[in-house]
Amino acid sequence: MDINAIIKDAQARVEKLSQQAKNVADAAIDANKKALDVVTTTAQKLADTETAAAKDLYAVAKASFEKARSAGIKEVATKPAEFLPSADRAVKAYEDTIKLLSKGQDDLVKAAKKGRDNVQAAVTGKPVAVKKATTAAKKATTAAKKRTSAAAKKVAAAA
Repeated sequence: MDINAIIKDAQARVEKLSQQAKNVADAAIDANKKALDVVTTTAQKLADTETAAAKDLYAVAKASFEKARSAGIKEVATKPAEFLPSADRAVKAYEDTIKLLSKGQDDLVKAAKKGRDNVQAAVTGKPVAVKKATTAAKKATTAAKKRTSAAAKKVAAAA
């Protein structure tokens, strides 16, 4: 082999690796953008949900306090449960938060897996086959939902 053939071969390999590295970097940046979008959207929804719940709980507590104040100490002392706000609103706020965080977690996991697959495809040059959800993942999701509803029931029972 002459020196020009060796140089051209090396140059072709470098260009191929350079393009592959660019594709990997682009796929990684795209995956990070999608993950950031999921986190930002979930955080905004969580802030909105928590703000609305806090305002609602504050209004109910204030109304309960005003009711107790107008009734007087004797009335409150004889029937204190009538002046307490219902725990349903707090439980609903808790459940909404858990649902929102669970959905955000699921979306983030999907975005991360898709990003990993895209990076892997950019490295190998072959698209990654889409796999169906395993039974273990389905079982984990079901168990998480059961824990969430059990925790909500405990909060409701405690209130």
